[in-house]
Amino acid sequence: MDQSADSSAVPQVGQWLLSLPLIAPVREYYVERRTMFDTTMLRYLAETPLIDDDDRERIKDDCEWWLRQTNARQAWFHVIERYRDAISYVLLWPLVPVAATVTMSYSVADPPTGWRLAHLVLGVLFTLGALSGSLRHADFAMPRPSGLFGLAFLVVSGLLLYGPWTEAGWLPVTGALLLASTVGLIVALAGVFVLDIRRIRTRAAVFLVVQGALAVVTLAVGQGDGAGWAGGLWSGLWAGLTAMVVAGFVFVLTYLITSLLERRKMRVWTVGELVQTLIWFGARAQDAHLPLEERSALGQAFPFSDPVGVAWELEWLARLIERCLPRQLTAWDPMGDRMVAERCRGIAARLRELKMEFLLRQSTPAHEIAARLVPAVVPIIDGDWDRLETAEVQVVPHSRLRLVLRGLGGAFVAIAPLAVFLLLRTTTSVIPDSIVDQVLPIAVTWLLLSIIAWIDPGTGSRSGKLRNLTDLLPGSRS
Repeated sequence: MDQSADSSAVPQVGQWLLSLPLIAPVREYYVERRTMFDTTMLRYLAETPLIDDDDRERIKDDCEWWLRQTNARQAWFHVIERYRDAISYVLLWPLVPVAATVTMSYSVADPPTGWRLAHLVLGVLFTLGALSGSLRHADFAMPRPSGLFGLAFLVVSGLLLYGPWTEAGWLPVTGALLLASTVGLIVALAGVFVLDIRRIRTRAAVFLVVQGALAVVTLAVGQGDGAGWAGGLWSGLWAGLTAMVVAGFVFVLTYLITSLLERRKMRVWTVGELVQTLIWFGARAQDAHLPLEERSALGQAFPFSDPVGVAWELEWLARLIERCLPRQLTAWDPMGDRMVAERCRGIAARLRELKMEFLLRQSTPAHEIAARLVPAVVPIIDGDWDRLETAEVQVVPHSRLRLVLRGLGGAFVAIAPLAVFLLLRTTTSVIPDSIVDQVLPIAVTWLLLSIIAWIDPGTGSRSGKLRNLTDLLPGSRS
């Protein structure tokens, strides 16, 4: 494939997705992100003194091709983040008030089915319109059609809650509605707040989905009646827990999608990922000493990291070379593959030495670190991996059989609780059903955490997460 022949063309990566109804609102945002990456990085590549002019002219076309391809994929990760932020906003408004109002209409009024259906459809359209607006604009702007749907929803809500289909007075109905909205917002805020805590957000999302879904089902079975505090409290809890379930589900879904796409990008586009990361680092380090408003667009959007952030970027490069590069440099024989893997581990070890040097001497200027990293773009594009510095590393060999047995053992451990639950439910047992049913949320959560731990081993141990879950079950504390 002649990469240089089409270096100026814009890659078409997932463009068909941008024509779908709920993705079209982010089309401009996707193009904006991709253009920002391309413009800033290509300018830096053309101007940086860290790359010799002769080398720059030789690698220019290939380097631009890799950058454009990787940037086109990188922009999708920011689109996914935009969705997560937009849905978190819409969960609090208008989803919680809409859900509380719809639920109140079921406990207070008894209108014909057509009115209830129209009320629900208007609420859904209003919520989707708010989502579309928050996707188009980071500061939120409600589209005019959605505003009309919101007005229609408000009118129909008034007819259902204060009209001829309810016998309660306006005062108790209003009080119950305010109580429902307040309780719903408090519960939803708690869920969204927990998902913002980075150290626990993944397991918290799983817990919100499983426990929130069980709580919603419980409330649906034993709902409060009338327009008093019981009906308002029930409606608010139902709305808030629904928002928590949606928030947890969206986070788990976007997390899994991001992780899978990231894995594919690392393994299939390893060279492009290495080149882009180095140029990304250099472009931000070049103007890190300037005030934020004077930096490049990339430097303003992603300011140069603190020492911990820089260490993470160096570790990211080391992992790419150690785990993914050997797949691109296969020698098609066991001995050759082992030599390639050993060479890659040596390069990764040198990067980790640089990481430790920086962590132990954090006064090192950003441009000095970039001067030791950016020139590596030339041998990477040339495929001259022998020119990259290496360090000694101790390797602990693992047999293929051991790795297979470890994978099978992990799969068995992941499905074991669910298998036990199904066995207890389908066979005669002296164990009461109430106890057996408590195994289901544990089994489902364990399975989800096992999948997440497989996709991203850095999420932590399952046993510690399961212990937090069992503490929430009745009778688990002595």
